Amino acid sequence: MKQSLIALFLLLAIGACKPQDTPTSMADIQQMIDSGELKGTWKFSKMVASWGNQETPAADFDYQEFYEFSADGTFRKYRSSGESDSGTYEVKDLSDGKYIITTYTEGATLPVSCTPGQEALKIEENGVLYGGALPCDGPALYYEPFGENAQ
Repeated sequence: MKQSLIALFLLLAIGACKPQDTPTSMADIQQMIDSGELKGTWKFSKMVASWGNQETPAADFDYQEFYEFSADGTFRKYRSSGESDSGTYEVKDLSDGKYIITTYTEGATLPVSCTPGQEALKIEENGVLYGGALPCDGPALYYEPFGENAQ
């Protein structure tokens, strides 16, 4: 009995040490976004063409693509094929919603947007990030929470 109580106490103590900023639900993600301290990984889920709204799922691509945001305002965008870019980001409230504005380091090859070296990713209510170059006839790109961020 005494050993069971000690084991139970240790399990409770270990569980209590879990970092509070580890996202485990969409509510946790939204709280981080609201505080401006975004942290976590989002995975490319689909592309929608600007002409005809044809949707292409991520599974149809030869690579997977991810955004990895750190609480210190830096991010990394990378592909399973080995390409990688990085830079800084800000969470901003714009007239039509909350956005992540990324600014890439010079020479970046992965940004997809109408503004060279930057991307604007709209944060949807469900935590999905929506960006791309749709306003200038390019594709719309969607990224879903991944790993610990996923529901």
